[in-house]
Order: sequence, then structure tokens, then C-alpha cells
Amino acid sequence: MVSADSLSTSTSLINQVRAGEQLAWNRFVSLYTPLILNWCHRYGIRGTDADDIAQNVFLAILKHIAEFGKDHLDNSFRAWLWTITRSKILDELRYTKKYPRAVGGQTLSHLDVSWPTPIESRSSSESAQDLELLIAVALQIIRQDFSMQTWQAFWQSAALGQRPSEVARELGMTAAAICMCRARVLRRLRETIEEL
Repeated sequence: MVSADSLSTSTSLINQVRAGEQLAWNRFVSLYTPLILNWCHRYGIRGTDADDIAQNVFLAILKHIAEFGKDHLDNSFRAWLWTITRSKILDELRYTKKYPRAVGGQTLSHLDVSWPTPIESRSSSESAQDLELLIAVALQIIRQDFSMQTWQAFWQSAALGQRPSEVARELGMTAAAICMCRARVLRRLRETIEEL
């Protein structure tokens, strides 16, 4: 299985984003948008408000990516991302509290706001959810690199836990071919995660 440490953003991806490489930026945004939206959803921010926060986070990243890691080489990118996202969430919650968005004539001045907690004090279940989300995004990225049969062989044997012999019968392949397909996809998944 993939560890949380192996999902840290690679220096090469950060350097490519710093260099203004469009493909790296697209990959970066694809990887981290679901995570940012997930963090927003935890604090009741959804829809266009969450999209706006994500956009503001990416604008802040573009503006400050050159400074990331310069003060400490062991900085965690996800912690830095969480700090930026938390700031944008707080901005939105403050704005919403100051200027409530009334629905049906109701006022929201009584709104009890749950403030985001620092990443260090987040529960292990929240970190596990973040990890699952990043793996799901990585799987979406690599899905297009494989044929339908290879993907089904991988998915049924690795994700669903079916025996290779069962999957082989269903897909008209040998058990060895199923194992090879699973290994190819898992190798590509690890490479993508390391790259990201």
C-alpha cells in the first residue's frame, strides 16, 4: 500500500510549476483541487464558494511558490497547502458571518462557525481520507494510460481482491496475464504518486 510520505509533492513537480510549465501546472491543479474542495466541504463550504476558495488558493500558490521551502528544506508541501487553504476558508467564514447570505429572507447572524484546525492537530482519520482522495486522483490520472482489459484485470484483482484465476476466467486471460496487468498498473500508480 502507499504511505502518506510517498504522496508528498515531488520537488520536480514544484520546480516545474515554479518554471511556469503549463503541463505541470495542469497536473498540479488536477491533483490538489479535490483535496482543497474536500477541506472546504468539511467546514460547510460548497459549490461556487468552495470553487472560489480553490481558485484563490491556486492564485496564492502561484504568487508564493518561489518562497516555498526556502526557509526550511524539510517543509511539507501539504502542510503549506493546508495553511493557505485554511486562511482562505477563514476569510470566507469571516465574510459569511459579516455579510450573511440570506435564503428565503432569513438572516444568518446566529451562525455558529466551526473554525478549521491546523494540519498537525487533524485526526488520523482525516489524514487517511486525504490519502484516499489523493490515491483516487492518481488513479484517475493513470486510467487513460491502459486498455479496458488491463484496467479491469487490475481493478478486479487489486481493488476488488478477486483471485487472479477468477478474473482470468471472466476476462478470457491467463492468471499470469492478470498478475502482469496488475503489476503494470501498480507500478505506474507508484510512479505517478512519486512524481506528484
